[in-house]
Amino acid sequence: MTEPEVKGNVVVVNGNAIDVGMQVLDARMSGDIVLVLIDPDSYLLDPEYRRKRNAGMAAIRNLRAFTMNGSALWEAEMPEDADYYCKIVQASPIEMDSFSSFRCRIDARTGKIISTRFMK
Repeated sequence: MTEPEVKGNVVVVNGNAIDVGMQVLDARMSGDIVLVLIDPDSYLLDPEYRRKRNAGMAAIRNLRAFTMNGSALWEAEMPEDADYYCKIVQASPIEMDSFSSFRCRIDARTGKIISTRFMK
């Protein structure tokens, strides 16, 4: 199994293209699922997104999982409401670093946080 290839908003894995609609920062395989980390700058710098957030819209969850065919499985839980993930530390088990300095272990089946550790 080959690692996914990132092409802007699209992740290509085994010849299948997954369009996530926003710039992708990183993508990795975790077992048979495709982890996609959406670049936070692709939406945080968008004035329309800021306006909607100020009006009460929930923050975008920027770590998503897909099947290799491109079916969405989950969006990862965030350690804090206004936080976002900035780095895939490792794909198996899934460990992520967040902007708010949390290292989170994520359940690969559900996207729920298993554990957090504050890194500062």
